[in-house]
Amino acid sequence: MPNNNGTQAVADEKQAITVVDHEACGSLLGETPGKHSITRRKRVLVISAAVVVAAATYFAWNAFHYEDTDTAEVRGHVMPVSARINGNIKDVYVSEGQLVHAGEVLVTIDPQDYKIAEELAHVNLSEGLFTAASSDRNVSADAEVSRRYLQVAQAELNLSYTVICSPVTGIVGKKSVEIGQNVNIGQELIDVVPVDDLWVTANFKETQLAHMRPGQPVEIKVDAYGRKWNGRVTNLGGGTVSVLRLLPPEKATGNYAKVVQRVPVRIDFDRSEGQKFNTEGLLKPGLSVEPKVRVR
Repeated sequence: MPNNNGTQAVADEKQAITVVDHEACGSLLGETPGKHSITRRKRVLVISAAVVVAAATYFAWNAFHYEDTDTAEVRGHVMPVSARINGNIKDVYVSEGQLVHAGEVLVTIDPQDYKIAEELAHVNLSEGLFTAASSDRNVSADAEVSRRYLQVAQAELNLSYTVICSPVTGIVGKKSVEIGQNVNIGQELIDVVPVDDLWVTANFKETQLAHMRPGQPVEIKVDAYGRKWNGRVTNLGGGTVSVLRLLPPEKATGNYAKVVQRVPVRIDFDRSEGQKFNTEGLLKPGLSVEPKVRVR
């Protein structure tokens, strides 16, 4: 006969073990997500700290080795082309913004009057030569011949001035001449801006000049294109921007507030040997740039 009390005890013991096992499993399942969450947070904190340290190191290194400014622009010469004789404009061959090359014809003045003057000068010279020959080389006759040679030279020169050419390769800026217009000697007709004679003027704070020297390399970012050109510091200006203005500010009497001054620094673009500079005409006077000078 089986012992009912013994069987009941074994069943109770198995049930207790099962309950304990379920509780233990539940406890483990409850604790595992918490541990993973803590580990994840630690990883994020470590990575964030590493990023912050790397960024701080980069900016500190950058600040130590470079000086930059956004108060800078491309500068260049403007070549005014003017009339050297009086006359009536016959043709205008260019428009504003057009790229022209050195020696290219821009404007012509009606040459008719000057052709007549040249022919008349040659006739007068011939008469002078005939007179000098028939007077057996009289001194005054020889002097007259020399004078008439000069008249011929002047007449030929005036005729050549009827064709007005560009003195440099550049871009036509302001055009203030039209066909049929009467012009006078010295009157400005067209401005040509050279494309290869350009530089940067950067107004650095005086506190940025301690380690800046001529010859230091510069990275020049041109805002208009987002492109970068290379250059070098050429010189540090002869005075502050405020002093070099046409009307420098007068120092007021009484209380004086110290203001950080800016100094114009000239930066020239690097030019590859054997290659023409700025052939596309992208760089133009007045464009805003951001130069970055390596000072250490």
